[in-house]
Amino acid sequence: MDYNQEVRKLKYLVEYEFKLNDHELDGKSREGVLPIARLIYGNLIMNELALKPSLAARHLNRDRSLFYYYIKLHNNYINDARIYPEYYNHYNNIKNKYYDMSDAVLQAKTEERKHQLLYDIECNIDKLERERKLIIESFVKC
Repeated sequence: MDYNQEVRKLKYLVEYEFKLNDHELDGKSREGVLPIARLIYGNLIMNELALKPSLAARHLNRDRSLFYYYIKLHNNYINDARIYPEYYNHYNNIKNKYYDMSDAVLQAKTEERKHQLLYDIECNIDKLERERKLIIESFVKC
């Protein structure tokens, strides 16, 4: 499993769910939905990809100790959805979208169909990265 690709996929899903700009999760701002988005993203890469807090910290440009706190919050919020229903709903929505993307490949009947689905996913990732580069270049030229 290519963890970097899976981490990028989860990051894209979190940014899409919260309507964030590219690399906004990596910033230092604590305003708006960024704290909950970072919390969800950190817990998704630790829980769904089984990354250790030290590796997760590298992907989010944060201190490793913060991720132990994220684990504690996650356990509280997931076990009792009444504490923070927004977290519970967003986390499950993103998790379901992530597994729906993976399940389409796993449930394909033929090898040819699996390869086609994987190729489509790769093309979509490449297309999004090209669009991101064009947007960044247009901002730099301004």
